[in-house]
Amino acid sequence: MTGVQPTTGGLRERPRERWAAPGRDLWMIDHAGSTVLDCRCLEVVGAGMRLCVPAGYGVMAGQRYELRPHAPGERPSALPPASVTMWITVVQTPKMEDEDGDRVDIRVVAD
Repeated sequence: MTGVQPTTGGLRERPRERWAAPGRDLWMIDHAGSTVLDCRCLEVVGAGMRLCVPAGYGVMAGQRYELRPHAPGERPSALPPASVTMWITVVQTPKMEDEDGDRVDIRVVAD
């Protein structure tokens, strides 16, 4: 996943690696800010990520979300990478659910 916000090339990858690491809780917010999903980074692979999101919110391929390392309303740390956000596009929504069926895995790429 390359690109956080448009910056110089060397700064793009390092902040994401620190806040979008596997096991880290992240937040997906739609354009209107009306849907806020607590998700977990399961894997970072090349230009994308595999995230675990709540089921039942209609997350589908082609949708775009803002991805951030802090919940809306929380003050991020003044230092990067906590203040970094990125826009992502859902590229795949496999039918993989957890044991309770309340979370699903998705694959996303940075815009």
